[in-house]
Amino acid sequence: MPQLERTVLIVDDDPALFRGLGRSLADEDFTIVTAVSAAEAAAVLRRNTVDVVVCDQRMPGLTGIDFLADVRRKYPHLTTMLLSGYVSGLPVAMQAARQVGIHTVLSKPCSAAELARAIRQLILDGAVASVDCR
Repeated sequence: MPQLERTVLIVDDDPALFRGLGRSLADEDFTIVTAVSAAEAAAVLRRNTVDVVVCDQRMPGLTGIDFLADVRRKYPHLTTMLLSGYVSGLPVAMQAARQVGIHTVLSKPCSAAELARAIRQLILDGAVASVDCR
């Protein structure tokens, strides 16, 4: 497998998710950066070069779709992925995600292997272009 050498920002208000992902994705060819809110994620984007933004749909203050829509407006070349744990709302989330240009919607719970596979696929398909957001 080619070296990916990419940075992935994961935005979720559940710290347990980060602990599990940190251990599970340690051997991947991409670096994981985390944020627990949209505001923190926006600060990360201003300070770092990021390739993929993965965001949970349900967070306090701002939905994942709203946050990723803002990311797509400010950084149109960034690749984005929405995680949604609410199956009943998944068709609506998928439609809204398509309208704002989110590249992938993945349902939760998903395994770290599934998430890593989806991220790798986005990178390898060429959907990812490194963007220095600073």
